Amino acid sequence: MKRMTWIVVWALMLVTAGCQTQREARESAQQRWVLARNKVHLQLALEQYKAGQMDNCKQQLAKVLATAEPPVTAYLLAAKVALYEKRFDEARGYLEVALHAGPNAPDAWYAKALLDEHDDNLEAAVEAMAKAHVLDPSDPEYLICLAELHVKRGEADRALEVLETAQGRFASHAGVQSALADLYTLKGQHAKAIVSLRRILRVSGGDEDVKQRLALALAADGQAGQAAPMLEQMIAAQKGDCTALRAALADCYLRLENYAKAEATYATLCAKEPANAVWNYRLAEVYALQHDDDAAMERAMHLIAMDPSHSDARALVGYLQMTRGDLEGAEKNLRLALDGASQPTLVAVALTKTLQRLGREKEAGEVWAEYGGQIEVARRNGATGPMATTHAGAFNLGRGL
Repeated sequence: MKRMTWIVVWALMLVTAGCQTQREARESAQQRWVLARNKVHLQLALEQYKAGQMDNCKQQLAKVLATAEPPVTAYLLAAKVALYEKRFDEARGYLEVALHAGPNAPDAWYAKALLDEHDDNLEAAVEAMAKAHVLDPSDPEYLICLAELHVKRGEADRALEVLETAQGRFASHAGVQSALADLYTLKGQHAKAIVSLRRILRVSGGDEDVKQRLALALAADGQAGQAAPMLEQMIAAQKGDCTALRAALADCYLRLENYAKAEATYATLCAKEPANAVWNYRLAEVYALQHDDDAAMERAMHLIAMDPSHSDARALVGYLQMTRGDLEGAEKNLRLALDGASQPTLVAVALTKTLQRLGREKEAGEVWAEYGGQIEVARRNGATGPMATTHAGAFNLGRGL
């Protein structure tokens, strides 16, 4: 009897074990099925997200998120969709889940940085983007965005440091080199900007925007001989507004001492923007450099009427008055220009000579004592403009003192 009982118990155990094994097998098969379906839905959702088909993307995501244990990538994609549609609170919720489940996912930190940027929490945005970059230093998008966030915080030097540290890995990446070129231009390092822009052209070929940036960088770097023909060709082919290109070309003509073309180009610019102080002054300079003193005086006085504090215009008027013998007028305008002029040493030379001609040697000596030591430095540095290069020339006046 006991033996029979044990046989029954053993049989029941076998049946139970078999049922459990079958149940586990069914559950395992069900899990594999869910995982496979999730993978398909996520792939479809990702493709639809990239195509901008957000409604279809959300439908596929909803199927994944409704399962028992959605993958981290589903929450991350849901956060990206919410960010795209400016549903920021919802995006924040998805991101919290994604980062909790997958703290080493660079995409999640990238999305968090964008959300922090939207909230104007730039410090947190920089921290999150830096985390994304550390987790995946091979992705140039994280690097570029990190630099942009530093710039937005007013940390251009730090942005440049971030890009320069990594540029060895991205010497041929157009986006990284473009960001470097922008920062070099911002910092006035035009020669370095030229290097980056030429790297882009080697990769991308004939990108017209990059060619224009290169021409402008060459002009800003003083390489007028290279920049001018490029700018001429671009302006001739340009259908829309080309004011920036024309302004750079005018500066190139001035540097190349092609005063006739510089005059014509600055005149065109002034006709387009009559109140532009820079172009009006450059046009006055060009007139003076061609010995057209009446036109130079008229243009400079016109500029002073628009802006009485324009020191360079007053300096030019004062210099022209000195050469014409209007010494009282020259002294007044040169003194007004002295502190604010872009080349105060040249103004000081003209004022010293004016005071000498007025017979006020002591005052002339005082001006010369303050500024005279800077004259040779300015001469070596290539001071420009009508006071340095026309008529008797301010430097020649200085040598006679």
